[in-house]
Amino acid sequence: MEGEHQRDQILAHFQEASGIDRIEECNRILEQNNWNLEVALNSYLHNSVRDRPRQERENSPRRNIHYNSRSLVTRAFGMIQWFRSYQPQTTIGWIFYVTTLPIRMVVDNFSSIMSFVVSFFAGPYRPAITNVDEDMSSYKREFEEEFGAIHPNFFEGGYNQALAAAKRELVFLMVYIHSPDNQESKRFCQRTLTNPNVVNYINENFIFWSCSVKKYAGYSAFRSLAGSRHPFTGIAVLKNNKMSLASRIEEYLEPQPFVNRVKRVVENNEAFLIVARDERNERALNQTIRREQDEAFEESLRADREKEEKRQREREAKERLEKEIAEREMKEKEMQEELKERRKKAGELVPDEPDPSHSECVKVAVRLPDGRSLVRRFLRSHSLKYVYYFVFADEESPKEFELVASYPRRVLPCKPDEFEGDPPSIGDVGLGKSETLFVHDLEA
Repeated sequence: MEGEHQRDQILAHFQEASGIDRIEECNRILEQNNWNLEVALNSYLHNSVRDRPRQERENSPRRNIHYNSRSLVTRAFGMIQWFRSYQPQTTIGWIFYVTTLPIRMVVDNFSSIMSFVVSFFAGPYRPAITNVDEDMSSYKREFEEEFGAIHPNFFEGGYNQALAAAKRELVFLMVYIHSPDNQESKRFCQRTLTNPNVVNYINENFIFWSCSVKKYAGYSAFRSLAGSRHPFTGIAVLKNNKMSLASRIEEYLEPQPFVNRVKRVVENNEAFLIVARDERNERALNQTIRREQDEAFEESLRADREKEEKRQREREAKERLEKEIAEREMKEKEMQEELKERRKKAGELVPDEPDPSHSECVKVAVRLPDGRSLVRRFLRSHSLKYVYYFVFADEESPKEFELVASYPRRVLPCKPDEFEGDPPSIGDVGLGKSETLFVHDLEA
């Protein structure tokens, strides 16, 4: 409900400021600009007012009076304002001031009557819609030309931006709306707003935003703050997470009374900022605690992930090792089976042992590396490969070996070779009736 009420206020301000009668059109423009009044008005200014033909703009009916600097009316009002605001500086000036006092009273009454007549026929004054940045820069330039460079630090930006900045920084916002036609406003600027003590106090405790009511930015802010008289000073503060007007000063005050009034407003509303700061600090602390908890949780998760990854790597390494061992064992077993099969076939290839009485019989004793001896009879005509088969068929014999004769010491060519053919016979190598051969393990 609060949001709808706020949108209704923005819609009413936009419709009044833009002069658009159709509510649907106002809603469309505001929605395009996210319901930001200043942005929507600037958009309307650039897209509608600026793009209209010049002749159409000049011939169109105006709800506001825009005085031409060359018009007699402007010149007359200028003379009246100079006459009313005249401040004597010399003796002759004081004589002139006193002698023209009755005329001054008549001029004041005449000025009031003329202002009433103009406002009666033309309606209340409302400046044309202009760019906010242009309003602020021109106002500051005009202010310094008239009152000097000693003044509070003007906030650079629109009124809504100043509100947002005060809310963000949790400080008071002081708004001064200047009326160039109001003598009390001029006196307030000359004596109070440019006073060094006032300037220092405002700069130390406030965000200061100011504009002329003759400019659209100042006019809009003056209406938003429900101002009625000048000089107008408003003080806004954050209440319940919303910037609210804490006080308005609509009268001329000397420097010290003005500071005293503002200090009372600050003292009466400082508690709201203290609560807001405490809440913000508490939120920041909670966010810090939550962030630290999240970081600690993430660190714990990271450590757990690293531990799990380490365990996974160890499991994978163990599985690889077990697999390698199993593969080696399987391969070793296959090799053993293959060796066993080769030994068996080698034993089957050895010819029958001849009778000891055979004239060609040769007794061969083979000494194995483990000290055992294998003895068997062969014929002199048998190839040495059968001696090799005989030794290889023994389960304890080396897989790769040579047969060595003692006298003379020599290696017997006994291992079969499919490319070179069968080894020589026992008789060919000169072995006698009884020979002792030694097995040389080639893998030892």
